[in-house]
Amino acid sequence: WSWCYDDKTKFPQTAGDPSYSENNTKCTLPVKLEPHKEYVIWINTKKYKDFKDAKGTAVEPYKFSFKTK
Repeated sequence: WSWCYDDKTKFPQTAGDPSYSENNTKCTLPVKLEPHKEYVIWINTKKYKDFKDAKGTAVEPYKFSFKTK
């Protein structure tokens, strides 16, 4: 996997190791979220490409961004 960030201050504190579901269709990263904070998490980047399909093709980079209340 490649859970990534471009700004470390916007990446949540991890609360455990990433894990895959039994059928390998979901990867979960346990995190601790703070109130009133903006987060940005990337799945893969141009440099880090460890999320791959069964054939070994890297997933296109994808950005998740959200704010907590």
